[in-house]
Amino acid sequence: MPIMELPFMGQTMTCVMCDKVEKSNPNKESNWRAIDIGGSRYYACPNEFPPDGSSVDDFETAYLKIFIKIMNLIERRSNHARKQ
Repeated sequence: MPIMELPFMGQTMTCVMCDKVEKSNPNKESNWRAIDIGGSRYYACPNEFPPDGSSVDDFETAYLKIFIKIMNLIERRSNHARKQ
């Protein structure tokens, strides 16, 4: 697995859920989430998460939706690679 750079150090982030794009700033809290799976990094914007102080169930629901989306993207890429 490749060594990845640290998240939020000036990279362009694209939300895996809504395609929102923002450049990270290491000097500013953005509330984006970086999720590393299988050697790839996926980002989720703050619109996809409940506000701070929300219940554990609300956060679990948000993360579950994001993980399902990521797994579907990985599966699609895998299927596409097999067809080529």
